[in-house]
Amino acid sequence: MNRTLLKNTLRTVNRSRGRFLAIFGIIAIGSGFYSGVKVTAPDMKLTADHYYKDTQLADLRVNSTIGFSESEIAALRARDGIRGLYAGYSTECFIPFDESATDIVKVYSVDFTSAAERSD
Repeated sequence: MNRTLLKNTLRTVNRSRGRFLAIFGIIAIGSGFYSGVKVTAPDMKLTADHYYKDTQLADLRVNSTIGFSESEIAALRARDGIRGLYAGYSTECFIPFDESATDIVKVYSVDFTSAAERSD
């Protein structure tokens, strides 16, 4: 690097030390945030995978607005890799609290016979 250019750059930085430190700090915070996000995402995915396996959470949910026939449900049960399939119904209900407040509640049906047959 040219000696004059280096001397001029150091003089400029020395004259505006506050601005230089502010820009340096902004870049340092941005770099730290970016590297933190890049490192955290795979760890969060790994944690979620472990949680899903430990709690045996459903891998797939199949919905239909018109429902499924018994033959369609049987075809899904017959596929390889399906350890459990629980058919049911769901609906949303409006539950009034008082004259001014209403909550929306999602209600799911439960098939206790197939839930009791589940061994794992």
